[in-house]
Amino acid sequence: MARRESLQRRRNACGFTQETLGERLGVNARTIRSWEAGENDPLPEHRRPLATALKISLDDLDRLLAGLPVLDEPDALATAGGDAERLRMRLDFSLSDTASPGRLELIEQQVRDHLTEYTRTSPEQALASLIPDLDEVHTLAARRHPVPVHRTLSAAVTMLTLLVADAHMKQGSVIDARRWYRTALLAARDGDDPLLAALVLAQQTMLAYYYETPERTVDLARHARELAGDTVCDAAALAAAAEARALGKLGDTRGVHRALTEARLLTDRLADLRAGDDPHAAYRFNHGRLALYASGALSNLGDVAHAHAVQDQALQTYAAEPRLVIDPALICLDRALVQATAGDSAGGADLAVATLTELAPAHRTAVVLTRARDVVTAAEALPGVRKDAVQAVEQLRELTTV
Repeated sequence: MARRESLQRRRNACGFTQETLGERLGVNARTIRSWEAGENDPLPEHRRPLATALKISLDDLDRLLAGLPVLDEPDALATAGGDAERLRMRLDFSLSDTASPGRLELIEQQVRDHLTEYTRTSPEQALASLIPDLDEVHTLAARRHPVPVHRTLSAAVTMLTLLVADAHMKQGSVIDARRWYRTALLAARDGDDPLLAALVLAQQTMLAYYYETPERTVDLARHARELAGDTVCDAAALAAAAEARALGKLGDTRGVHRALTEARLLTDRLADLRAGDDPHAAYRFNHGRLALYASGALSNLGDVAHAHAVQDQALQTYAAEPRLVIDPALICLDRALVQATAGDSAGGADLAVATLTELAPAHRTAVVLTRARDVVTAAEALPGVRKDAVQAVEQLRELTTV
């Protein structure tokens, strides 16, 4: 039977990973995976709970199992709050039908709150809290406003849609992520803000790096740098670091070190400009994130000594904020990749397994699994792998199969 992509899309739209949906239904992720692959059908006792979890009728469930889309898209507000949330939003708009200064201040504070919490929550949690606020801002932004107000609202829409895009990217929902990045770019251009447009393109490099090609990553990074010009900003620093990481995959040693040097200079200047800010808020590019990108770039090059030094520094930095778990996990997987590439396939696979098993399922995102698969690929490429390494690699492959 053909793969049931519509069933997978419905699951993603309702905010479930295969593991969290399995937990909801009392089955394992492998069972959910077999349903979506068209290998098996849900047992009778699982059909109604599955339809309830996906917020559809049993008839619509039959459509999904037949590989067909349901007749309506999931109600974003229903998945993020339901009737009570819709009522709250109607009350908001009945109390204020203009973009008053006070209303704009509240919106800007909402954006700041989302940026602060985003890096410390799972993609599912982030989407559940983002959608209602984004819908509220969009409704207000759709009205006619003076140019300064319009630009403020466009910026808010850009920042929130960019978070939604990033959450989909982390979940591995590539098509949804591309659509949301496109919307974020339209919002930035609607507000006539080239620096915001540069930020969107710089953030989109992550989608290209994990799911597309290094060449595409480099193109996006350089376009972002062009839009940023000589401005010292997060977008420029991220773009330079993203270019370095992609060039590492292409084996361009000179390009990697040039781009890392540019990223380091920009990051140093950013640190001087924003002392006291939350360094881990979304879109903030700091020395911890630079170390993450440098770790990836040097690991891709196979530069063991320099990669280890950068990884030690990065892990020490992230240890001060235990709620940040995905970036440290990626750094550990970079180290595992370096070990495997250098010939220690057992050690690399064991480290990758330990990293994945320590992560809560909600944080074991597609991005993390993609990097872990790089470790599998590197380990399998080695000739004459020992028996203990074969077992470790097989265990890792099991953990990365979704």
